[in-house]
Amino acid sequence: MHFSPIVNQIADKTHLSDFFWLLFLDTKMPVNGFFVGINIPFDCEFLVAQQQDDRVVALTEVYQVSAALPLRTEHFGNWTEHKGLARPSLGLYQRRNNLHGVALRTGTMNGEYIKIKKEINNKPVEVGGIFGAIWTNLENRLNFRSDYYKPDKHTYGAYQANGSWNGLMGLVMRNVVEVTNADFIWNGDRMPYVNFVTEVNQYRSYMFIKKPETSEQTWNGYFTPFQLELWLTWSVSLLFLATSLWLTEKIWFKHISTVVHVDNYFSFFQSLLCAFAAFCYTGHSRTPVSLPCRIIYLTIYLTSVVMMASYSASLISHVLIKVYEMPFEDFEGFLRDGRYQLGMRANGAQFMYFKMSNDPTLRNVYLKHIATHEAFLPINMSQGLEKICEESFYASISYDTVALDNSKRLKCALQKVKKAYIPCALTMVFQKRSQYLRIFRRTIRDMHRSGILKAIRHREFADDTADTDSQLASVTVSEVAPILVVLASGVLIAVVVLTIEIHLRHKESRSAGPSGSRNLLNYVCGCLDNTSTDH
Repeated sequence: MHFSPIVNQIADKTHLSDFFWLLFLDTKMPVNGFFVGINIPFDCEFLVAQQQDDRVVALTEVYQVSAALPLRTEHFGNWTEHKGLARPSLGLYQRRNNLHGVALRTGTMNGEYIKIKKEINNKPVEVGGIFGAIWTNLENRLNFRSDYYKPDKHTYGAYQANGSWNGLMGLVMRNVVEVTNADFIWNGDRMPYVNFVTEVNQYRSYMFIKKPETSEQTWNGYFTPFQLELWLTWSVSLLFLATSLWLTEKIWFKHISTVVHVDNYFSFFQSLLCAFAAFCYTGHSRTPVSLPCRIIYLTIYLTSVVMMASYSASLISHVLIKVYEMPFEDFEGFLRDGRYQLGMRANGAQFMYFKMSNDPTLRNVYLKHIATHEAFLPINMSQGLEKICEESFYASISYDTVALDNSKRLKCALQKVKKAYIPCALTMVFQKRSQYLRIFRRTIRDMHRSGILKAIRHREFADDTADTDSQLASVTVSEVAPILVVLASGVLIAVVVLTIEIHLRHKESRSAGPSGSRNLLNYVCGCLDNTSTDH
C-alpha cells in the first residue's frame, strides 16, 4: 500500500510543526521518492525509520527550507536492541542553522531605527540603521537573502474600521511578505494577528516640547551655594581670624619685640580688612613680622582657598545647570494645561497606545489632543520634532535617540517631559505559524547573549554620543545679570566716593591749605585706627 497520499492529506489538514513525527518506511523505498509533493516545514521534527539489518534501525531527519526547494535529509542516529537510540548531541537549530540561500519576502520601510539605503526601480535592495545592521548580520549567519517589499503608505500599520490592517501589518496579513525587519513596537493589539520574534531593544517614547526660552535665575541663587549655617560660620571665622591676628601681634610687640615697628603693626580694623581681603582672594603689601602672626596669616589664606573653591564650584554649577519651569510634568498635567496638540507617528504603535487605551487619562489625551488632527499626524518621529519648532504649543512623542539625532538640524531646542513616556520593546514581525520564527528567535537571543546587539547599537550611535559629550553649556546675559549689576554698582559707588573726595579736597584746600588735604578713606581709617589704639 502506498502511504504518500495519506501523508499528503495529513500535511494539508494539519500544521505538521505542532507535532513530532516518526514514520516507519520500507527499506527499499527511497526517502526522497516517498515525499514527492509533500512539504515538510523547516521547523518540523520529522524522522523516518528504516531497518538496515536485523539489529539496526536507521533514523533520517527530513525537512525543507522552503516548499520551492528540494527535500533535505540528514542522518539523525541509529537504534539498536541492546544500546537503544544513539542520537546527536546538537539541538534542532544547531543542526539546522543554514537556510541555504532561500529568498525571504521581507517588508521594510524608513523607520526610526531602520533606513532604506539603496533602491532599484523603486524596490529596496539594501537597508541600514540598527535594525538594518541586525538584519544584515542575520542574513550572513543564517545564509538567506531578502526580497524586499515596502508598503504604499509608509506606516507600520494600524487596525482599520473595516477590519483590515494597513502599512507593513497589511502586507503580512495579506501574505505579501513573510517577515518584516522594521522596528515594530511589541504591543497587545497586534499579537492576535502576527508573531513577534523576540525583544531586540528596549526604549521609552517620551513627550517632547519646545524648551522654554529662559530658565529661573534669581538673586537668591548667588547665596544658595552656602546654607545659612555655613554663611554664619564664614562670618564668625572671619571675625575670629582677624581678632587673632590683631591680638597676637599686639601681644608680640608688647612682650617679645624690643623695637616697635609702627609700619608693620596691624590695628583691629586693618586686621579685619586683611582677613576679609584674603577671603576675597586679594593680596597685601604688608606682612607681619612675628612668626605667630605669619602662621595666622597662612591659616587665613588656606581657609579662604577652601571656602572660595567650594563656593565657586557651587556657583558655576548653579549658573550652568538650567532649571526650566515646565508647563506640565506628565500626561495628567498635559490634560490640565489644555493648550498643546500631541503628535506622533501616524498609524504607529504609539498612536494605537492612546487610541485603544483603557486608561481614562490616556483615552482623554487621544480624544482631546490627537483625534482632532488625526489626519495631519507626522509620517515619522523626525517630522513630529520639526513641527514642535514650527507650531506654537505642539508636543510630539519620540525616542531619546531620535531626538538626539535630529537636535543639530532643528530650529529650536527641545525639552523632554520625563514623566510623560510610553515604555517600548522593539522587535521584528513574522506571519503567524511561520516556519522560520523559532530559528530567528534563537539566533537573535544568541546575538544578545554574545554582545553583538550591544555592539551594533554602540556602533550606530557612537558619533552622536561623542558629539553630545563634547557640547558645552552656554550662559546668556540675563543669567549672569546679578553679577553684572554688582560690578556696575561697584563702579558707580567708586565714582560717587571719588566725587565726594574731590569735593572734600577742594573744600579743605580752601580752608587749611595743601597740607590739610586728605581722602575720604584715609579720613575714615584714621578715625578707626585712633579708636582701636585708644582701646
